[in-house]
Amino acid sequence: MEKETEKENQFMQSSYFKEFQLMFEKLDIRSKLCLLCFVVFPEDTVIEKRLLVYWWIGERLLDLYTSKEKAVVKSAHEILEDFVMRGFIKPVNRKYRKVSNSLKYTHLYVLQ
Repeated sequence: MEKETEKENQFMQSSYFKEFQLMFEKLDIRSKLCLLCFVVFPEDTVIEKRLLVYWWIGERLLDLYTSKEKAVVKSAHEILEDFVMRGFIKPVNRKYRKVSNSLKYTHLYVLQ
């Protein structure tokens, strides 16, 4: 138990965690909630963008009722592009597609 606490403290003091924390704090509440959805997936899982769009609609993070479907999808893509630019997620390109429809999230707590 002490060893886990020591590793946790070590991680919380790392420059990587502090940098992530600063970037996370700058996000608006909707983006924070969208990013937290990635935590339920195992490390390096490839996730389809469409799954996230429908999930976020179901969680009412994207409003399908007051916007047209194209606007909602565009909004989701903007959120995901922001996450890519910040380094939270990585696009996964398929050989047969020029545009990435999948993403990969690497968990932040990989201390050994």
